Amino acid sequence: MRDELRGRLRVVLASRMAAIDADQARLEAEIAALTEQVNSSVEEIALEETSQHALTERGYELDREGQEAQTRSSTAPWNWSGPRRGSAAIRSA
Repeated sequence: MRDELRGRLRVVLASRMAAIDADQARLEAEIAALTEQVNSSVEEIALEETSQHALTERGYELDREGQEAQTRSSTAPWNWSGPRRGSAAIRSA
């Protein structure tokens, strides 16, 4: 009887070990797939951050150019009184 119980216990334990091994293999495959997904996302995020940085720098550049243009326009003499006498515009008329 004792040997019979030991035999059954061995069968049950072997079955459980096989199930644990199968779960381990499934989980390792899932971890590998998730790791690949994370690595891909990391690369994509790095590209997006680089693009965002470049666009932010371009925005700053355009802002500086706009401020410079505004400064030039506010300090430029706007004393325009039309074509000067003797200019080509008057002669061709």
